[in-house]
Order: sequence, then structure tokens, then C-alpha cells
Amino acid sequence: PDQAVLGVLGRGVILPCQLTLKTIPQRLSVLWTFAGNSKEIHVASFGGR
Repeated sequence: PDQAVLGVLGRGVILPCQLTLKTIPQRLSVLWTFAGNSKEIHVASFGGR
């Protein structure tokens, strides 16, 4: 995103994602990763159609 996504520990947050494809592949995975001042942390993922 153009701006940082802010969240509060223990609460939900919306992680934006937009894909522009002519055809949707059979298998599609999206992975969000926190890459701040600490080590890289897997935040959430989606696998499906």
C-alpha cells in the first residue's frame, strides 16, 4: 500500500490486496509479511480462489 497499515495488538486489521489479472490461475497464494525494524514476521496468508 501507499501508506503503512497500522494495527493494535489483539485486534483485527484489514490488509489491502489488489490483483489485476486477465485470467485467474488455478492456484493462487497471497502472503503478507511484517518487515519493520525487527525480524521478518509472517502475518497472514490466503490460498484459494
